[in-house]
Amino acid sequence: MSRERELAVRAALGAGRDRLVWSALADSLILAAIGGTLGILLAFAGVQLFSAAAPKSLPRLDVVHISWAVMLGAAGLSILTALFFGLLPALRSMHVDPQSALGSGTTRVSSGRESRRTRHLLVAAEVACTMALLIVTGLLVRSFSQILNQNRQFDSSRVTMARVFLYAPQYGDSLPHSDQARAAFYDRALAALKQIPGVQAVACTSEVPMAGDTWIDDVVRPDHPVPAGQEPSANIRWISPSYAATLRIPVLAGRDLTEGDRDHPNNALISEQTAREIWHGDNPVGRTFNLNDPGTTFTVVGILADARVNGLKHTANMIYLPYWQSPWWRPTFFIRSPQSFGGLAPAIRRAIWGVDSQVAIPVLKPLDKQVADSVATERFQTLLLSSFGGAALLLALLGIYGVLAYSVSLRQQEFGIRMALGCDKPTLMRLVARQAAVPVAGGIIAGLALAFAATRYVHSLLYETSAADPTAIAGSIGLLLLAALLAALIPARRAAEVDPMKVLRNE
Repeated sequence: MSRERELAVRAALGAGRDRLVWSALADSLILAAIGGTLGILLAFAGVQLFSAAAPKSLPRLDVVHISWAVMLGAAGLSILTALFFGLLPALRSMHVDPQSALGSGTTRVSSGRESRRTRHLLVAAEVACTMALLIVTGLLVRSFSQILNQNRQFDSSRVTMARVFLYAPQYGDSLPHSDQARAAFYDRALAALKQIPGVQAVACTSEVPMAGDTWIDDVVRPDHPVPAGQEPSANIRWISPSYAATLRIPVLAGRDLTEGDRDHPNNALISEQTAREIWHGDNPVGRTFNLNDPGTTFTVVGILADARVNGLKHTANMIYLPYWQSPWWRPTFFIRSPQSFGGLAPAIRRAIWGVDSQVAIPVLKPLDKQVADSVATERFQTLLLSSFGGAALLLALLGIYGVLAYSVSLRQQEFGIRMALGCDKPTLMRLVARQAAVPVAGGIIAGLALAFAATRYVHSLLYETSAADPTAIAGSIGLLLLAALLAALIPARRAAEVDPMKVLRNE
């Protein structure tokens, strides 16, 4: 639009329409080529960064690469964008009357009502798309925060987990006393780990924490039979008596397991959710139940809080049995100590291998890391979408800044006259800010509507977060308004620093 006067001169001198259009498109194509090249370089770097940040469990992560077909498509889209947004003003300039264009200043031609409306619409559209992306990103961040900050009912800090495989022949089922051999290993390993200097508590369990629901059995109450196939179910874990104390899981009723329960191997603990769903509000302490084996009756001696040991997203029906009732081949030991993991890990290996040098220790890491790894997919989804939201915010900031800076350059004469008539600098800055507020406000309203439509597709990714979460929406609006304010600040200050005498002299 700012080149309408130049194009009018060319047309008056006999330039053909094809030459005029090509002249108007040249700048856009050069910018598209430079920007597209930089974008390809950023794509290669971005894929490397995202691959490094992606969870190792992501399918086919090792074959993630830049697709040449996608790259060519993106390059084509970049060129088409340049052609489209360069062609529209080029075609518009062809309808300008050379005589009227030459008879008026460039500023007057390019600052008309239609030009301002076009610029406002472009900024509003950019703000709307950014608003939608920011709200979706804010919802995912809010959801991820809910997962991390909820009450887990267990304390993973300062705890190291060590998984052990008992695959040596003496622990196999082919021997008549294999259960006793595994139980004896548990006893000796727990005792050896307790002897490590600085260790405060030691426990074991049959399953790796944060691995989802495993070993699920139906639960049958002898005093409350139900029709076949309608029995409630629960996750079964075989634990040591110090399990709840080591992980700091509260005991809500009854008592914890103790070494004295070796004389009563069928004593059991249950979770609060199990008590609620199977005993329906009655006190289950002292009550009995059966699992798949109707000949074995277990007695509830205590109720533990609903620790999210299977996954942070949900609680589950849990039944905890003493490990000597059925010692497992793959126990996981927990060692609570204020020592750092680096200093504690070698001592843990020595203690376990001191009991049996043939066992394998495939997993040895802080329990905090196990918890963090369990939400790696959600973290990656949040990071990925946040990067899109950040890129959109940057584009909106640049767009608002560019349009305002251009508008200020067109209105220098007006600002000079205003200052000559006594207008002060704060008033001019507010005038420019109000000019930015119109398309930004319209874009935010349109963006809210877009976000409402988009959240229907990401609803399944949200955890305990409403699609209309006020915190995420308010945060997104505030962030966008702050970016708009920053983008408007430089043009506003530039308008306030106009020298009236210089501008009027030039005119």
